Amino acid sequence: MKICVRILIFLCLQNSLFAQPKVTVLADSLSSPLGVEVDGDGNVWVAEQGYGGLTGRITVIWKDGTVQTVIDSMISVVNTVEGGFVGPERVICQR
Repeated sequence: MKICVRILIFLCLQNSLFAQPKVTVLADSLSSPLGVEVDGDGNVWVAEQGYGGLTGRITVIWKDGTVQTVIDSMISVVNTVEGGFVGPERVICQR
């Protein structure tokens, strides 16, 4: 019995160690996405920090795969202390 259990555990570990992860691209045109939240309906909300000026935005990826900007032209500024940009960072979905 111990040998069977050990072989089964080894086979499970071997399959999980060498299994290729499944990656699905939901959107490929996001600008410095930081905050990601999934709402109760399975839609993905993204806070995009932007790249300076009025390039910050909030984008939603609907369950059907449609990508829509819901808030646009949010302020994005250069962070002179730490480098990079500062803009929208979080999205909070009420459940």
